[in-house]
Amino acid sequence: LFEKLLLDQKIGLLILLILILLALVAPFPFTIGGEAEIVPTDRYLAFCKIEGLIDKVLVLEGSRLEKDQVVATLDPKELEYKIKVQEKQFDILTSEMTILRSSANEDPAKLAESALVELKRKAAWEELQFLKWQTQFLKIKSPVSGIVLTKDIDSLVGKKLQAGEPFCEVASPAELSVEVMVPEDRISYVRPGQALDFYMS
Repeated sequence: LFEKLLLDQKIGLLILLILILLALVAPFPFTIGGEAEIVPTDRYLAFCKIEGLIDKVLVLEGSRLEKDQVVATLDPKELEYKIKVQEKQFDILTSEMTILRSSANEDPAKLAESALVELKRKAAWEELQFLKWQTQFLKIKSPVSGIVLTKDIDSLVGKKLQAGEPFCEVASPAELSVEVMVPEDRISYVRPGQALDFYMS
C-alpha cells in the first residue's frame, strides 16, 4: 500500500511537472489593449498654386475624391479686377500707338514714339495672358483618388492662402495603416506579423 501511494505521488508530481513545462512553452491568448489611430502610409496634399482667399469648400472630412476633383475654389474677384485693368491698359496703348502711327507722316518723331508704345503694349499683352493663365489655379484639386483627412475643412472658408500653401490632406484607402499605442510594459508580447483586432469608435 505504501509503495502504491509513493508511486501515485511520483506520477502526480511528474504530471504536474509536465503541465508546468507545457504552460511555459505552449502559447496562450493574452490581450494587449491600446489606443489606435488610422494613419496614411503616404500623405498627399492638395495645395494652393496662387495666393488668394478661399471662396468655397466643396468637400468634408471623410469625403471620397477622384484624382483632379475640385476640393475648393479661390475668390476670383481680385484676379478678375487685375485682368480688367490690364485689358484697359492694353486698349489704351493700342489706341495711342494707332494715333502716333497715323500722325507719323507729318512728324517722323512720332514713329519712334509709336515703337516705344508698341513695346509697352507687348508687355501689357504678355501680362494679360499671364493673368488669364492664372485663372486655372482658382480651383484647388485633389492630387490623388482618396479620402479627405483634414478636420473641420469647411471652416477654412475666408482664409487667405499663399502660393504653395497646403489646403487639405488626402489619403489613398489602399495606403492606410493602423497605429496602435501599446503600453510599454506589454510591448514584449508583440511580434511581427501578429494578428490584430481593430475596433472603430
